Amino acid sequence: MYITSVSNGFSLAATASTNQRTLKVFVGEFAAQAKFEAVLSDGSAAPYAVTNFNSPNPLGGISNGVYTLTYAADGPDELILIEFTMTHIYRFDANVGLLAAALTTDNNPPFVSITSPTNSSFFVRPTNITITTSASDSDGSVRSVEFFADAISLGQITNAPFTFVWSNAPLGVYALTAVATDDKNANLRFARGERRRGSDRWSSQCECRGHATGLE
Repeated sequence: MYITSVSNGFSLAATASTNQRTLKVFVGEFAAQAKFEAVLSDGSAAPYAVTNFNSPNPLGGISNGVYTLTYAADGPDELILIEFTMTHIYRFDANVGLLAAALTTDNNPPFVSITSPTNSSFFVRPTNITITTSASDSDGSVRSVEFFADAISLGQITNAPFTFVWSNAPLGVYALTAVATDDKNANLRFARGERRRGSDRWSSQCECRGHATGLE
């Protein structure tokens, strides 16, 4: 999955506790510069950031990389929060991508990504929005995927394929999030959208607009 607009990117969250864990995040870019950021939700360690991820030949080069993060939080039930965003483009078709993520623990959490709708999708009411995901678990099975519009839970699917239909979506601009939980209760959250200037909130995943009837 790839993002093609400046300030857009990926948000990834994995569980954190007092036990040490190692998270590997595989990313890539084409004709772009990107920023990689990681922070613990309890603030118990200094944030980690790389602001100039790009290839030696920015006008047409491809660069793939892996960030290995070894971490532990001060308490249970915390998160490590990852953002990978595009900061500069060198060509019209520039893009950044989240390729994979792997967490080393007694139980690896599942992986989930939203495959549809794509970033900045528009819909006209009345409509039903189908949210599709790609969900997997390297050392077990995905038990459920829960879907959110902003902070509001839309519902939960417990069987593959993990696809949810948001019926009669109201007017508004929404950030869609999917949370996958595996058979050992580990979970991972995936959100994708546009981070608006002056805000740390991810939004504009999809927009539902009104429809004026009676017009030719």
